[in-house]
Amino acid sequence: MFPLAADNQRGLKSVPWVALAFFLVYLGVMFTYQRDEQRLESELTDWYVKSNLYQLEFPNYIKFLRFSGRLPLAEKLEAAEQAGDRLTVIRFMAFDPAFEQENRNVGDVYWDFTERETWRQQREQFQTLASGIPRYRFGLVPSSPRPATYLTWHFLQENLAQWLVALLVAALFLWPTEARLGHKRMVVVWMFGGVITGMVYVAATSSSFTPMIGATPMTAVVIGAYLSLFGLQKLDFMYFHPKQKAMKVVALPAPVLAPLWLALPVYEYLGGSNAPQVWVAQLTGLLAGALLVQLAQRQDVKGMEEEESRASDTSGQLRQHLHSGWASMSALEFLQAEESFNRAVALEPELLEPLTGLYHVHKLKPDTDAFHQSAIKVLALQTEDDDAMRQQYAIYKDYLRRAGDHAQLTDDVRILTVIRMVRIEEMREAEQLAAQITEDKTGHRWLGWMYRTLADAHDSFGNTGKANHYRGLASRADDEAPAAVPA
Repeated sequence: MFPLAADNQRGLKSVPWVALAFFLVYLGVMFTYQRDEQRLESELTDWYVKSNLYQLEFPNYIKFLRFSGRLPLAEKLEAAEQAGDRLTVIRFMAFDPAFEQENRNVGDVYWDFTERETWRQQREQFQTLASGIPRYRFGLVPSSPRPATYLTWHFLQENLAQWLVALLVAALFLWPTEARLGHKRMVVVWMFGGVITGMVYVAATSSSFTPMIGATPMTAVVIGAYLSLFGLQKLDFMYFHPKQKAMKVVALPAPVLAPLWLALPVYEYLGGSNAPQVWVAQLTGLLAGALLVQLAQRQDVKGMEEEESRASDTSGQLRQHLHSGWASMSALEFLQAEESFNRAVALEPELLEPLTGLYHVHKLKPDTDAFHQSAIKVLALQTEDDDAMRQQYAIYKDYLRRAGDHAQLTDDVRILTVIRMVRIEEMREAEQLAAQITEDKTGHRWLGWMYRTLADAHDSFGNTGKANHYRGLASRADDEAPAAVPA
């Protein structure tokens, strides 16, 4: 299933370039800067064991955990030690700031002077070595956060699987979200979403010493933004229909997609992260995305009010010109009517009513070029309104009757007319015009679109034979010219 942008946006402009760029940067960082992270951490583990820090600290750390009431963690680390998994032990023990502070304060209870001095020197050396490992340098450590890490933590990934899960879940939400927000505001939402998530995470888990990294909280930010923007609105998704061997579009509401968010905390929890930390990060990301979108929309209110004011003035002028045009037509004052309709077209070039008015003025002289051009402009206008398409169909019939053999319809207009007639269920004439276009062998880039529209219509009527016929023509047309749909 492939998402389509909202608001009928299609083409390259609808692609979520910003979000995809972030994911590509994440991937690039993982395969460059983080490439040797496992090796460096393994070397640090070996050094930690060989330097005697492990032997000095492990018994004390288990006692420290038990005295602190953290019995489950103590049992977990004892089991890991017995299984030979010293990396798990070190990730907790070596980076626990409370334990380190405990050793600095009362280390003489456990060790003699020589052992304590050895521990102090090796602990400082350990911190120097650990600072060279990406997750400890640029990950967000709640117990000791650095300002820069609020921006950098989500650029580091645990592994390729984490990156892939985040991308696959985010993909269904990226297209409509970024298409509605715009590329610039998507950057703002993304980066500030990371900062807000980090700040709340630090406040809620201030005693944690495990670095937060990974893109899954940022995917939660995207989902939050999506829900805040669209609510229960249905959005289009494209999928491949195996029986019809064609791409189809299905509309899905937000409540169907939103539960995919649960895949993020479940994945992180199964990956070994602590449950409270997982939920804090993912819930915060969700709420941060929703909040930032609302703030961004409020910032646009003033500009929108100004635009609405200008639009209101334009709308008033448009209504005045249209009223004047039709009144002049009724009074048989055709020059005044043409002037009024032209002024309306200047205000709204893509509005059907003034173009229709010009057609009715010019049809009084069907031998003029203005008559042909006004017909073409009316018929070339794209609309999804059924009443408007029926009006265009009536003008098409009227134009052919008046122009006769001198009709000057372009291939674009003829193909759009076929699709329009299919939409309003004038199938017989649609097929007749499609046959003429096929005989002319235009090689037009919209032929595949036209044939597929006919095929889908026959599918809905149960005419499988004709549907397969037009689907075959569509495939042949796509081979001869790149398939395209007008934006």
